[in-house]
Amino acid sequence: MGQNSTAQLGHFITVANNGKLRDECLNENWFLNLSDARRIVGKWANEYNLYRPHSALGGLTPHELASQLSECLNSSEKMLQLTGTSS
Repeated sequence: MGQNSTAQLGHFITVANNGKLRDECLNENWFLNLSDARRIVGKWANEYNLYRPHSALGGLTPHELASQLSECLNSSEKMLQLTGTSS
């Protein structure tokens, strides 16, 4: 993925999450100051990005998907080593 494609994807993800951020975080909290807002929004973003199931990921959380991908890669590397085709 080229740099321009990556930037476009990042923009899409940001735009797609603006509504959820507003509805689930900004509209639900009263912020005391900028520091408090950063803390609360950061906590929400961490929960959303790591531990919340996403329909686009087949109902998995990003954390679960990353774990599955890591296991798959490790298995593939072991298979390559066993067959003598690893680099």
